[in-house]
Amino acid sequence: MKALSVKQPYAQLIVENIKDIENRSQMTTFRGKVYIHASLKWHDRLRDDSLYTDDQFRNIITKLFAKEDQKNQNRFFKPGGLDNLKVGAIIGHVDIIDCVIGHSSIWEVLLPVMLQEAKENENI
Repeated sequence: MKALSVKQPYAQLIVENIKDIENRSQMTTFRGKVYIHASLKWHDRLRDDSLYTDDQFRNIITKLFAKEDQKNQNRFFKPGGLDNLKVGAIIGHVDIIDCVIGHSSIWEVLLPVMLQEAKENENI
């Protein structure tokens, strides 16, 4: 089983098909299914300037609300909002379909799947 550890809330954004590019410092030749592991630690600063401006982060959250309203499932933003996101667990999987160098984003993923129930580390 191949897994990629990503800090929350970015792990959730990947399996929700909101964040479809994952930037890493190293290239990979692997293509195919990789599980998304929400690491135990959250990103130190949710709106770190190197990742998103406040406006960009607000835009992402707005899109999540709109997405869930359309589906009427309210998976991501149930009562408690971001506090309900799982950490230290496999929360879904994606297919890595490409990896490039010299592009603004070097990993591209496709077909994200969010698991109905997160798999805690001790259950893996």
